[in-house]
Order: sequence, then structure tokens, then C-alpha cells
Amino acid sequence: MHAKKLDEFLTSATEVGKLVPLAAEHLDIGQALRNALPASVRGLYQIARVKQGKVVIFAESNAIAAKLRLLEPTIVAELGRRGADVTGIEVRVQAEMPRTPHFHDRRARLSPAAGQALDTLADRLPPSPLRDAVRALARKAR
Repeated sequence: MHAKKLDEFLTSATEVGKLVPLAAEHLDIGQALRNALPASVRGLYQIARVKQGKVVIFAESNAIAAKLRLLEPTIVAELGRRGADVTGIEVRVQAEMPRTPHFHDRRARLSPAAGQALDTLADRLPPSPLRDAVRALARKAR
């Protein structure tokens, strides 16, 4: 008896064999969504299923659901570019959705050009706490 590869075994079993293409499609759609969506929503949604050309997505909150709905054209375009036969999305709010750990660095970052502009501004200001604050902000941009 020779050993079968896992994918050969899974596709040969009738019940499981039907699930393999669905699971692969689900994974492909998940990867495409991660590429199409901003980091601020990652981990705040889950793909529920693909139904009649629509991807059903469970969002953690109304705010995330609204953002996903606004991004529908981008999502559908990215999925189409990857070969998925998707015509739209359906977003539902799932209040008690299990969360995946998601950490987002919300600190603003200033470019070196912004730092230079702040230095120029500080040079024009009279000696004051405001000038000191602007200089400190300019130093952080460097």
C-alpha cells in the first residue's frame, strides 16, 4: 500500500472532496480581502460564506460594517483581479464575534519635510510655550 498525498485523499472522499474547493476559495477570498482592506479593519471581520456570487462578511460593529460597505467596489475589484467570481458583498453585524488579536499603532508620523516646516514655523514665533512645543514636535519628525 502506498501513501497518498493529503490532497489526493481529501478529494477522493466524496463528502470531504466537495469541501476542499470551497475551503480553497474561502482562503483565497480571505487573502484578497487582507490585500484590499486597510490595516485599520484587519481582524475586525470574518468571512462567513460565498453565496450566489456574493461574499457574506460578518463585521464586529456597525462602524466596521459601514466601512466595508464603502469599500465594496475596491473589494469586488480585488477579488475579480484574483479570479474569484464575485459580484458583490453582503455585510452583517455580528455582535459577539470572536476577535483575533489586532494591534494598531495609532501614533501619527511626521515626514522630514513636515519637521522642516515646523522648524521654520518655530523660528517665526516669539519665545513662548507654543514655540517650545512646535520645536519639540519638529524634533520628533527627524
